[in-house]
Amino acid sequence: QQQQQQGPRVFNVPLHQMDTISVKVENVDLTVPIFLRWCFDCIRRSIKHEGLFRKSGGSQRVKELMARIEDGPLTPSLSPSNTVFDVCSLFKEFLRRLTYPLITYPLQDLLLDCFSMRSLSSDKKVEIYLNILLLLPDKHLHALIYILRFLHEITLNERDNKMNAKNLAICVGPGIMRTAVEGKASVMTEQCATSVSDIVEVLIINAAKLGYVADSVYERSQMLLEMRQKEAVVNADESFAIENGIDNGISNGKINDPANAKKRRSGSVKEFLVHMTNRLRRRSGSNNDSRDQTNAFLDQSGKLSSSHTREHRYHYQQNSISGHCLSSSSSSTTTTKRKSSDDPNGGNSKRG
Repeated sequence: QQQQQQGPRVFNVPLHQMDTISVKVENVDLTVPIFLRWCFDCIRRSIKHEGLFRKSGGSQRVKELMARIEDGPLTPSLSPSNTVFDVCSLFKEFLRRLTYPLITYPLQDLLLDCFSMRSLSSDKKVEIYLNILLLLPDKHLHALIYILRFLHEITLNERDNKMNAKNLAICVGPGIMRTAVEGKASVMTEQCATSVSDIVEVLIINAAKLGYVADSVYERSQMLLEMRQKEAVVNADESFAIENGIDNGISNGKINDPANAKKRRSGSVKEFLVHMTNRLRRRSGSNNDSRDQTNAFLDQSGKLSSSHTREHRYHYQQNSISGHCLSSSSSSTTTTKRKSSDDPNGGNSKRG
């Protein structure tokens, strides 16, 4: 259903400032920009057309579509002159114009460093890529999952559309991993472009795994959470005993109440991974060899994702279903307005 009121801008704004909608993809709840769902719904109707994302749409028609979306409803009706390639080009323009790239600059560095490590097997690199991307802001992670799963859906029709994961990565990869220097055009070197397309190809192939947490990562994060809870109990008791001489109630079980633990559980995995990277950032202040710090993170990430000898099992937490997932999910299907949130770069400026 089209919105009749003036919508927010879609182009040249951060993801977290866009109007969003809850969508279900293979029983996974995601919160994504309305524009993205409209794009993919349009493309899906012509998913067997040869050359999706490879063939360019008409530049004038794409500009007209952009203007209609900026000034009117977020889900405009296509005119008879519009083609599926116009919508594909519009999507690529959307990625190019994001204020912050879909995969933020600090995580791009980690992905590229991991890609360049010859000592790692292909399977190990996949595990590390997936762990690194768990550090994305929720809006970016949800959008990335949604995009990669749709691109994978396109590859299932490769016989007709001639677009496999490699071809799609070449066409869309520069938008997903938009490397740029502050104040300058986003121009990739040939070597960087090849690395980016290779990484994005792997992500498209493994799209179904992104956002899920391996058992080993989840269990270690729960150990960290339990340690913090115990420390909180001890510190709170000592503080109140000294300052007030009274029992503040924490020692009576409020901290360890399962209801309170459940509220914190969804964020514990991401907190654990962020804790790992923060340790590296603190060390980098006294060590200029950033590659050593990156390697340390990659090595630890690999240990986390492969510490179990059995085959990895991935889980997702939805509503009351037990599972392991970083991203929060919602059962609502109504359109919501996302308020301004943290800087997706987490205090990190663009690479330059």
